[in-house]
Amino acid sequence: MDGKRKKIALRCKYAGVPPEGYRISSPGDAEFEASRKLALEEEAKLAARLQRSNNPAQVLAEWSRNGHSELAPTPERLTTDKLYALWLKQPRKRKSKSPKHGEEVRRQLSMFAGYMQQKFSVEDLGTVESRHCKLYVSDLDDGKLTNGSINKRVGILSALYNAAVYYEYLSRNPFEKVEELEDDSISRRAFSQQEIEVILDRCQDDPQLHFLIAVGVSTGMRLVDCCQLRWREVDLNRGCIRIKTRKTGKEVAIPLFPRLRNVLISRGVGNPEDFVYPAVAKQYSRNTKLLDKRLKELLLAIGFNLDDADEKSLQVVREKGSRRASTFGFHALKTTFITLAVASGVPISVLQKVVGNNTVEVIINRYIQLSLDQSRQAFSKLPTVITGLPASVPDARDQVLAEVEKMNSENWQIIRAEILRRFGGKPDGVH
Repeated sequence: MDGKRKKIALRCKYAGVPPEGYRISSPGDAEFEASRKLALEEEAKLAARLQRSNNPAQVLAEWSRNGHSELAPTPERLTTDKLYALWLKQPRKRKSKSPKHGEEVRRQLSMFAGYMQQKFSVEDLGTVESRHCKLYVSDLDDGKLTNGSINKRVGILSALYNAAVYYEYLSRNPFEKVEELEDDSISRRAFSQQEIEVILDRCQDDPQLHFLIAVGVSTGMRLVDCCQLRWREVDLNRGCIRIKTRKTGKEVAIPLFPRLRNVLISRGVGNPEDFVYPAVAKQYSRNTKLLDKRLKELLLAIGFNLDDADEKSLQVVREKGSRRASTFGFHALKTTFITLAVASGVPISVLQKVVGNNTVEVIINRYIQLSLDQSRQAFSKLPTVITGLPASVPDARDQVLAEVEKMNSENWQIIRAEILRRFGGKPDGVH
């Protein structure tokens, strides 16, 4: 208690003959073992009270004075139904819990409760201890699940117990000391600029897929946000898309460039609450995976494959887990958007506000997939003393701007003629 060990007498006298040397790990006679069982039951009762109480010191004081029989009545058992109900009604800052997520939470809770019953004969989930949780995670980590999948399961169970703490059924969360496993997720790969052009060209005959790819690669939005985009979220006057992302709940403002603007306007501007592409929104609501499947079928048709060893493979074998990881799919469009933005010099802090990820670390670790050429081009901007390359030559735009800035009422004709000469324009009098 308070970081210190405290000895508490259980007031259970042993009977019979104890083990030689009073070694706890050794058995005594039958009568002694029966008394040991009673003592362990008392210990479990005390542990349960300490776990549930907001004032452990008071519980120990009452126990020391009166013993178990004089304490307040035992609170109701924490069943799976009760724990789920507490989680369901707990206030949340982000979007409300979807039915699909609720089903997954129930499934994970049922699996955990079954494990506790079978492994430790624990029926009251309020008596679960940190050691139980750590053993559960250890047994999950058998190579059949990825670390990411295990972490998601632990996250769900931890959220359930956080609800029990929130409503004061427990004083602490038994999962709070369970360490997260190292992230072993495999990031989606980025398409090259040439691949994007080919993809957009080849899907002209599939208006739904063309719309989604154009929106995805131009904004970095997730599939759900592209499918359920509404006209109230498109600001044509200011040239941006303002949306609250469905996954993170972040409000973002994404610049609207000519290519995407034309794609959106071609749909015909509708009422604010209308979906930009109603048929796509309807298709997504029916089957969230079908649109991604159609993209992968297109990719296979233009040269991508299912060979795990090929850099254009749509999948790759994981070190852990029974299923292959997807490398190219709709989410790769977000990776492409972020990668091309970084390669073009967009600061990561700006990207974070545009794509809506919670942390810069997620963007760096999962989404930036610079090619060797992109890395070389970025580092070529380092000083000559490091690269040994000649000083960079200003591009044509910079050269023209520099000349224009020199213009005044006396020299503008001379500078104009020099610009036309340098860049192959037609001087005055030549047609």
